[in-house]
Amino acid sequence: MEELKKLLAVCARYAVAKGLCKKADQNYVHNRLLSVFNIDAPYEGEVTVPNEIATTLVRITDLALELGYLEDDTPISREIFDNRVAACMLMPPSQVEDEFGIIMRNHGVERATQWFYALCCNSNYIRTAEIARNMQWKGESPYGTVEVTVNLTKPEKDPKQIALERNAKAVGYPKCQLCPQNVGYAGRVNHPPRALLRTIPLTLNGEQWYMQYSPYVYFNEHCIALSEAHVPMEINRATYVRLFDFQDRFPHYFIGSNAGLPIAGGSILGHLHFQGGRYTLPMMTAPLRKSYNCGVEGVEIGVLNWPMPALRLSGKDRDRLIDAAARITRAWELYSDESLGIYASTDGENHNTITPILHIENFEYKLDLVLRNNITSPERPLGVFHPHPIRHHVKKENIGLIEVMGLFILPGRLKSELIENGAQMLAGEAYDAQRVEKHMHWLEDIAKGRRFDSVASAQLFIKEELAKLCMLLLGDAAVFKDDEAGRAGLDRFLDTVFG
Repeated sequence: MEELKKLLAVCARYAVAKGLCKKADQNYVHNRLLSVFNIDAPYEGEVTVPNEIATTLVRITDLALELGYLEDDTPISREIFDNRVAACMLMPPSQVEDEFGIIMRNHGVERATQWFYALCCNSNYIRTAEIARNMQWKGESPYGTVEVTVNLTKPEKDPKQIALERNAKAVGYPKCQLCPQNVGYAGRVNHPPRALLRTIPLTLNGEQWYMQYSPYVYFNEHCIALSEAHVPMEINRATYVRLFDFQDRFPHYFIGSNAGLPIAGGSILGHLHFQGGRYTLPMMTAPLRKSYNCGVEGVEIGVLNWPMPALRLSGKDRDRLIDAAARITRAWELYSDESLGIYASTDGENHNTITPILHIENFEYKLDLVLRNNITSPERPLGVFHPHPIRHHVKKENIGLIEVMGLFILPGRLKSELIENGAQMLAGEAYDAQRVEKHMHWLEDIAKGRRFDSVASAQLFIKEELAKLCMLLLGDAAVFKDDEAGRAGLDRFLDTVFG
């Protein structure tokens, strides 16, 4: 018990040192921490304040399990408990909003978001220690740099946790993981804890929205903007107004939206939201391959040199850009090209949609519109414009906003299957044949009998080839392929819009 009391004292002092609470609240915070364990008096000795709190929270949770404060030792139970402890250290949502506003008024919006992001990291809402486990690298392709992340942040669920989720009572609150009601929510076996979640209120298109950070960020200040209302994703004129409103509020961020249809969209289509952050993703630096005369003064339109058909609208007049984007969107929603397998709708179901991304460069708006289609076929039930089945050994999930922009989130299984066992096989070392079996056709194709002098050199080779394969995944999802027929098809579509 003495170790636990000492760790709680560390938490109380850490909260003050990292600005999670005011100095005047230290005793209050310490007493809240003690109350979690029904401890009557605190540790009175000296403690050293760590630079991060994740390790301390892990040890506190270990002790809580030993003392019977956790019902089971599943990852979700541990996360719910460490959120409960850490929440004792963190200022309430209203104070976060007030502090953000004060910093923004006195020092500008960049300083305000830096403060907010640091608060989320220091509180352990952004799970920096777990995120550090991810494998990340950059590779080169014919379209420029590719960024790859093998997602090791969350381990696969064990059978016990799966059983708990299956038997859990249906609650229906919050309605989804993006609803604003998640702020401060303790969590349960089938809904992650959000006791540490804090948001900043926004007005976009005259509607109530909020900005928060992703707990498992993929890049610096990886943020989410979400509607207060639990309404489905959509791409229309109002979408563009909201994106520009956000961009004007946070000019140092990019902001984008997943498309509003299954297969072509992201993983959560039931709640209207955007993603962005303070980061330059590969597509943002892609050069123009071709320019078009759209006939709108002050608006330039070109096609990016990218595996997917990406139109870039540039200009300083947001209203004209919104008008042009809405015009393209309406035209695309109705457009078919049977020669390329593009159908706007079948049996009353719409298929065409757009993934939009907005950022500011050299004091000018850059609005990228990526044309998407979610049609399926008996041969391609997961989607015609979707990762090809021959590449499902690496990824068969949807191509969402972040991947459209050239940052690929690959499943954690690839670490063992490819980067470890695959490399051992190529280097002539002992390997687990069962783990690498599904990748054999690809490994044999890229290696072509070549031999490697070490596992490290084989791993480097596999990473380079994975980066190239990721761009092939984008090509699979392209409605107009980057070939002669596809480029001609894109020209035909644009002629219907601006011709």
